[in-house]
Amino acid sequence: MKNHKKPMLSVVVVAYNMARQAMNTLYSLSTDYQRGVTREEYEVVVVENQSTNNLHPEEIAKLSGNFRYTLRQESEPTPIHALNQGIELSEGGNICLMIDGARMLSPRTLRYIIDALTIEPNALVAVPGYHIGEQDQKLNNVNQHNEILEQQLLDSIHWKRQGYRLFEISCLSPANPHSYLHPLMESNCLSCSKQTILNYGGANPLFKSPGGGAVNLDLYRGLCSNPKIKLYITPGEGTFHQYHGGVTTMQRDDLEALLMSFRAEYESIKGNPYTAVRKEPILIGAITSFALPTFKEAVMRAEKRFARFATQGQDPWEDGHAC
Repeated sequence: MKNHKKPMLSVVVVAYNMARQAMNTLYSLSTDYQRGVTREEYEVVVVENQSTNNLHPEEIAKLSGNFRYTLRQESEPTPIHALNQGIELSEGGNICLMIDGARMLSPRTLRYIIDALTIEPNALVAVPGYHIGEQDQKLNNVNQHNEILEQQLLDSIHWKRQGYRLFEISCLSPANPHSYLHPLMESNCLSCSKQTILNYGGANPLFKSPGGGAVNLDLYRGLCSNPKIKLYITPGEGTFHQYHGGVTTMQRDDLEALLMSFRAEYESIKGNPYTAVRKEPILIGAITSFALPTFKEAVMRAEKRFARFATQGQDPWEDGHAC
């Protein structure tokens, strides 16, 4: 009997009440879309919390690649337990965490994640995030951005054949307003060894706020703060958030109060306010012409930051790697 060869990477995708968006995300993880990888190198572990808008397993089964699907009941308004279940189910020695199933990937994201983890076993790979549309999706009412218009945008670029054109119809995620050559605040596509995640304890269930609150920020900061970890960033790749009426990605009158409660919960759990990790990033991967505008903007913003630190006589990175 032939031995089952475990994949190098397990991609854990959590979904809830976003069947259309999640199917787009899963297609962007298929071998028909991802370039330079084989189905033997990675698996996709899909964990969905029950809703009235579930994925169809038979549609997932049609995707090219190695997909596994679990539908679960969840009594709390959080993706944390689903994410931790996905970690438990994963077979790869490395894990990519995607806590929000509405985030599509660009075509060589998995190739560069695997490359970074091959080069550096202690790598943490953070993929920059973007929102589909001209502006932050939290302003969707003002900008009249909705699922119908978004689908029209996606259709207009033929994204399944030309995935890098997602950059053309997207803007930088407001979670990282200074781009990726500054300290990142968070990433919704984080990859490292499974043992690193297990040592950290996975996603912290003490975060009880809707949508998991600041748990994704906690994961990024906690993993990145490990002194052994080397931070890798993919400047030419990205995740692209589709509008689905998410807790913090839609326009709502109580948003600022909600975000304040997330910050308060984080501080009560961790004992200090959230701050970005000042770890110097290592860039990996090619930069296509479609990603050049955001790369140019990242460089311009970084130049201002470095100049400010030089004037103050300070090192811009806490780890002291920068000259």
